[in-house]
Amino acid sequence: MTVLDTARTAAATASADRLRAARRRNAVRDAVLIAGLAAVVVALCTAGLVFGAKTLALPDVLRALTGQTVPGVSFAVVELRLPRVVGALLAGAAFGLGGMLFQTLLRNVLASPDVIGISAGSSAAAITAISFFGASGLVVSGAAIAGGLATALLIWVLAYRRGLSGLRFVLVGIGVAAALQAVISYVLTRSDVKAAEQATVWMAGSLSRSLWDQLAPT
Repeated sequence: MTVLDTARTAAATASADRLRAARRRNAVRDAVLIAGLAAVVVALCTAGLVFGAKTLALPDVLRALTGQTVPGVSFAVVELRLPRVVGALLAGAAFGLGGMLFQTLLRNVLASPDVIGISAGSSAAAITAISFFGASGLVVSGAAIAGGLATALLIWVLAYRRGLSGLRFVLVGIGVAAALQAVISYVLTRSDVKAAEQATVWMAGSLSRSLWDQLAPT
C-alpha cells in the first residue's frame, strides 16, 4: 500500500467517523426535542381538562378519566372537555401529516397544503356548498375533499413540463392559491349573513362543539 492509499484510507475513515458522530448528535437532539414536545402536549391536554368555565381539581379529573363517578366532574370531563382535547390532537396530527407528506413528496420545505393552494381549494368548495346549496355535515366534508383533489390535479397539470419539478409545483400552487382566495372572498360576499358566518367558522375551525360521534370521521 502506497503512502497515497494510506492517506485516502485515513481520510475515508475520518469522514465516516464524523458522519457517525453527526448522526448520533442528530439522534440525541431529535430525542430531546420529541420528549420536550410530548411534555408540552401532555401539559396542554391536562390544562384543557382542568380549566374551563369551572376549574376542576386535578385529582377529580384523574378519577373521572379512570371511570369513577365524580359528581359535577365526570360529565364535564368525559363528555365535554375530553372530546375537545382528543379533537385537537387529531386535528394537529392531520395538519402535521399533511405537511410532512407534501414536503417529502415534493422535496421542498414550502410544500404544505396551505401554501400551495390545496387548503384554499378545499375551502372554496366547502363554502360554496354551504353558501349556495345549504349543505352541512359530511356533505361539506366531501365537497372539501373533492375541492382539494381537484386543486391538486389542476396544479399538477399546470406545473407538468416533461416531468414534475417540486419547485415549479410550489410556484404554480402559490398562484393557484391566490386565485382561489379571490373565489373564497367572492363567495363570502355573495352569501347571506348566516351562511357567511357558518363558512367562516368552517374555515377557521372550532373545537367548541366537538362530541364523540363527530370525532369518528377524523
